[in-house]
Amino acid sequence: MLLEESNLKSYNASLIGVFFLYRRFWLAIILVLMYKVPALQVLMLMMFSLLNLGYIIIVKPHKESNLLLIFNELTILICLYMMIIYLNCTIIELSINISWVFISVCCFNMIVNLSLIVFSIVKTVIHDIK
Repeated sequence: MLLEESNLKSYNASLIGVFFLYRRFWLAIILVLMYKVPALQVLMLMMFSLLNLGYIIIVKPHKESNLLLIFNELTILICLYMMIIYLNCTIIELSINISWVFISVCCFNMIVNLSLIVFSIVKTVIHDIK
């Protein structure tokens, strides 16, 4: 996140960096200390993801568009919902299909993010040439 893209006029929006670090800290704690209870791990991660999604939708921490943040958070939530199903799945064929869907969702997210980065670079280069 670039500082110039942040909405610094709002106190709540300026806290996005603090919330990001807070979330990463708890992510590490959850994954390290709750390794024997994967379902609880996923549920805790879903809670943090829903809180972050609500923060992004309500506060709108960027000046321009927050759609990419919302898209990325929804992708995380979709993967977490699939993890709940995967953890309770006893049918091998279904678990393999869930795994492929999980990989597809992650690849789609990466393609969208990379294409937006390339589009932004090309737009900047064209703007600088003119």
